[in-house]
Amino acid sequence: MEDQLKQIKSKLLKDELADFEFTSRMKDEVVRKMNKTKSFSFRGLVPAGLSFVLAAVFISGMYFLVDSNYTSNPAPASPPGAATDGKDEKPELIEPGYIPEPYVFKHTHTDGDIYEHVYVNPEDEKENFTYGMSSGEPELGEGKAQELELTADIRGKYVDVNEGHSYIIWEDEKFNQVVEQNGSMSKVDLLKVVDSILLKKGHDSWLAGEIAELEEAAVPPAEEQPTIEALTEESAIALLVKYEEKNRSISSGRDNLKYNNLYTKEDYYQLYYDLMTEEAAVKLYEPRLEEKDGGLYAVPTEFPAFYSETDPYSFEKVNENTYVLSQTFKEGLYSGITATFTYNNDKWLISDIEGK
Repeated sequence: MEDQLKQIKSKLLKDELADFEFTSRMKDEVVRKMNKTKSFSFRGLVPAGLSFVLAAVFISGMYFLVDSNYTSNPAPASPPGAATDGKDEKPELIEPGYIPEPYVFKHTHTDGDIYEHVYVNPEDEKENFTYGMSSGEPELGEGKAQELELTADIRGKYVDVNEGHSYIIWEDEKFNQVVEQNGSMSKVDLLKVVDSILLKKGHDSWLAGEIAELEEAAVPPAEEQPTIEALTEESAIALLVKYEEKNRSISSGRDNLKYNNLYTKEDYYQLYYDLMTEEAAVKLYEPRLEEKDGGLYAVPTEFPAFYSETDPYSFEKVNENTYVLSQTFKEGLYSGITATFTYNNDKWLISDIEGK
């Protein structure tokens, strides 16, 4: 580079001084000035245009240097998605306004004219979705398609390729735009991602209605409460009569105080579970039983109170699940009985019985 500048400078100086002639008159003038002053300056001998020539050489050299450097090292191309001058300008690849959990941004991927944002599930990156653009037709796979009205003037389609692979594609800003998922992302979340992109780009999205319908359909219906058949007086009395019959039958099957074929209190309680709740059986019989010597024994005490078929009673409904029968005895060990009935496991059972 330095040799090139020296050659240019020499050529310019040669051209500038080509017609220069040192005459006798000029020689006399030089001698006169040398005698007049002690200092000698060669500057006066150089034509005034020489300064201009040197400046021109410097500027030409700088221009050559910059131009050569630019030609050898052109500026880098714009990154994918950046705006550039010219007819091939790409629209901005924005970040969707809605990112469903648990997805997080991983990177921006480019492949030819395709450029896309990639989002993954940190726990399993096979679960992922992308938002991308391309000027050509992307290869996405075929499947069951549903036409979508995204905005007043933008149409798209939802394609269910197979279980775990679906996408929504539309055209905007002269580019094909796609949101594609691989994994278990729901259709509703896919629509929400597209909806957020349209809104962020300034469109009036029409997807809100479709999203609301899908969310409503996804809500499981409220469990129907089982129809409870009302407990009649006859059914309540029948339970009390069976309870007494079972008590006397079990008591008759013992040798003195020892029960035959019963070894624990739990063995005894279970005999009543078709008539009363476990809590009622334990409350009623736990004080009347004793486990010892590897067997089950009756504790000597009074019998529990039973319903009397000859004494008056009252029967009332407390609520849909509870009824109470109260009876007063004219004679006997007990002055009366109060029995409570509740609806358990699709049937009516005695939940409490108490002698007064």
